[in-house]
Amino acid sequence: MKQRQLLFALAFASVYFSSCITVAPVHGTYEKAGTLGKGGAELAGHYTHYSAGDGGASQAVNNNIGFRAGLGVADNVDLKVRYEKLIPVEKPENGSFNASYFSVIPKFGIHPGKLAVFVPLSLYHFSASENGGVATSSNSYSIAPHVIGTFTAKSNQVDFSPSANVEYIINKGQGSENDFLMGFNIGAGFSSDLRKWAIRPELGYLFKPGESGHVWNVGVGLQVLLTSKHKK
Repeated sequence: MKQRQLLFALAFASVYFSSCITVAPVHGTYEKAGTLGKGGAELAGHYTHYSAGDGGASQAVNNNIGFRAGLGVADNVDLKVRYEKLIPVEKPENGSFNASYFSVIPKFGIHPGKLAVFVPLSLYHFSASENGGVATSSNSYSIAPHVIGTFTAKSNQVDFSPSANVEYIINKGQGSENDFLMGFNIGAGFSSDLRKWAIRPELGYLFKPGESGHVWNVGVGLQVLLTSKHKK
C-alpha cells in the first residue's frame, strides 16, 4: 500500500499497521465550565476536522464524528461518556482500517459556571487488514486533564470557553512509544437560551513539547440539555 510521509513529529499521530494509515489524537471537547446540576442530563454530537503540520506545511489527517452523553451526579460533578469515529483522509487501497475512541469523563465544577476541570479517561481501538486477510488490532490508552473557563453574556445566548490540557498516551501498538502532549482549545456557544441547547464551534491546537510538529482541530458541536437543572 502507498506509504504516507508525515509532516509532523507526534509519535501517536503515526499509528501504523500494514496499511500505513495515519490518524491524529482526539482533541476537540465542545465543553463549557458549567456543570449539569444533580439529576441534569445532556446529549451532544460533533464533527471535527484534524490537520497536521510542521513548519509552513500542513495536510489533512482525519475527520471525526462523535457523540457524548452526560449526567449530573452532584451539583458540581458530572459523569459523561463519549464515543468518536476517527475517519482517515487517506483510505487503504486494498484493505480496511477502523479507528474508534471511547471515553469516560468525570467533570468537577470549581467556580460555578466559570471554571471547571474534567479528565477524559480514554481508549483508542485500531484495526486494519489487507486483501481480505486477518485484521490486526491495537489499543492505546489516554488520560487528559483539562482546565476550562467560561465567560457568558448577560443575555445567556453567547458564551466563550478557552481551555488548556495535557495528555499522556500509552501506546500498545508494535514499535509504538508513549507520548506526552499539550494543547488548548477555544470554543464558543450560541443559542436562544444556553440553559436548553447550544451550537458549539471550536478551534484547537495540540503539540508535543520539544518537537516542531503540531495538530490543528476545527469543528462544531450541538449540545442539548434534557432537564432545566443546568448550571450556568
